[in-house]
Amino acid sequence: MRAVRGTRTAYATSEAADAVLAEGIRADLLGDRATRGIRVTTVHPGFIATDIGTGRRGPSTVDLETGVTVLTAAIEREPVRAHVPGWPWRPVAGLLHVLRLPVARRLVQTAEPRLSADPWPGRPPGSAGRRPAVRRAR
Repeated sequence: MRAVRGTRTAYATSEAADAVLAEGIRADLLGDRATRGIRVTTVHPGFIATDIGTGRRGPSTVDLETGVTVLTAAIEREPVRAHVPGWPWRPVAGLLHVLRLPVARRLVQTAEPRLSADPWPGRPPGSAGRRPAVRRAR
């Protein structure tokens, strides 16, 4: 997803890498007559309420059961690309590709879930108000 901030930039980068990888696999399969019938679907997940997103809920977050149902249905349809859930992510994804960055950033900010009172759940007691330590590889 374009125009995300903070730690979501790394997550969005991994999603973009997955999409490029799936495109490459799709191209390889199309190049061989024996594998031409194999379908590769690139899934672009929206906000689904899972344990990893604890404390992050927004207007476009769907519950886990709905997310899994929509995801399963998308995989069974075998499209090239699937935005899960389709609303609002299919139109939002289209807009993000053509909007100028400042406008895209505002759109993403209104759609993304808000943090709970504790933006880093699970951190050690007494560390409130401090960001988690970032260690650099040597």
